[in-house]
Amino acid sequence: MHWDLSPDPAVLMQRNGRVARLGQISEVTAYYLILEGTLAEKRDTALLERLTKAGVTDPRMQLKILGQLDNEQQKKITSAVKDDGVDMGSVDQILKAAKLYSDVMETELRKLNES
Repeated sequence: MHWDLSPDPAVLMQRNGRVARLGQISEVTAYYLILEGTLAEKRDTALLERLTKAGVTDPRMQLKILGQLDNEQQKKITSAVKDDGVDMGSVDQILKAAKLYSDVMETELRKLNES
């Protein structure tokens, strides 16, 4: 269980990676405790809605994509979510780029596993 959440998905992915290693046969479930009505909840909900709208419905893939975001992208997303009137188009572009990067990584990993 993650009690002290970082606003950085990469940090969350790193935490998950400490218990869910490649080749592991046991299933690992990570729980994120987010308080209702906080910026963290608003941000999380907005990002997941955007990913779902883009056709990414698998929760593991959603987390993997969010783990690709760098600090600058994080700041832009947090700012867009915080300011209700901001156009979410930039958030969509950031998520699209992160998904593309994640897809490339998956393809390369698959190639390595087949070798």
